[in-house]
Amino acid sequence: MVGYDGPAITKPLPLGVAVIVICTVFPFLATVSVGLRFYARRVNAIRLKADDWIILPALFFTISTCVCGIIAAVGGHVGGHDDMTLLSQEIVWAKAIYALQIVYICALPLIKFSILLFYNRLFPSRRFRLVSYCIAAFVLCWWLVFFLTTVFQCTPISANWMVNPGDVYCIDEYVMYDVYSSLNLVTDVVILAMPWPLVMKLQLATRKKVQLLGIFLLGSFICVSGIIHLVYVIMLATAWSWKDETHYQAYIVIWFSLEPCTGIICACLPTLPALFKSPNPYRASVSSPRSTLLGSTSKTTKSSPPHSPSSWPADPWSLERKIRQDSYSDDYSAFTGSPVTGNV
Repeated sequence: MVGYDGPAITKPLPLGVAVIVICTVFPFLATVSVGLRFYARRVNAIRLKADDWIILPALFFTISTCVCGIIAAVGGHVGGHDDMTLLSQEIVWAKAIYALQIVYICALPLIKFSILLFYNRLFPSRRFRLVSYCIAAFVLCWWLVFFLTTVFQCTPISANWMVNPGDVYCIDEYVMYDVYSSLNLVTDVVILAMPWPLVMKLQLATRKKVQLLGIFLLGSFICVSGIIHLVYVIMLATAWSWKDETHYQAYIVIWFSLEPCTGIICACLPTLPALFKSPNPYRASVSSPRSTLLGSTSKTTKSSPPHSPSSWPADPWSLERKIRQDSYSDDYSAFTGSPVTGNV
């Protein structure tokens, strides 16, 4: 680190102001989306499950990422220029960027876990759940590897922000960022595409299918964020050649902050359509989800008991899936706006 000896520049430059604004507005929007998610669950009397609870620590790490970005801009002069940044300011932004990397890496896997758990809650298909668990296992391993790699990217750890660290060992940050961002983008695309085949098979009107696919398609913005983030990482390490790092790090901070914020918002979007429906519209007309699934009305009870062998589907797995849908019917109805009437 090489600082300059002139007077300290305390006011952030325009790019630094952009960092502060983005790191303030988008965490607020993410917090609002999480609040609306829980409110939608409450007004529709839908039980909170793991996908809801896990979004809370994801939000915590997302906000922490943005706080680190603000500290880097305000105290570390990120968005300024190397030749106008004091050595003390460079130490502040180096510490802030190091902390930002750690909390950022914790935020993204939690968001992915929340989305995968929501999928499992909505689509109780054995094959789908198996694929979901495999992806979750990959995300967990991916997180552990890069979390440890980020924490110990320099030995000793203080070398990440020391002025003259001396004899230290640091890995190539560019390679780490490049691999991490690439795998992150791949998992985002896979997770985004997972529900599409199942949504197309739902027994819904075409208009409703398009609406549901549109909700999932909004999640593609997190993929766009990941692509732009990856492009800036590559540019910082190649085209910009780490020159004027104080200035160009601002772009990295912006997309480090935007990506988890948009991820939180996208994870909550599929739960929000329930806000525009009357609470539990199907509970009033249907005595229980099982009665809808198995046809156990007063008329059918006389002619054919719902659990008699003659009323079972030809495929035994079909009956099991229908029975298992009992615990998922509220989520399905709130999401699609239709009662559970067939296999999902």
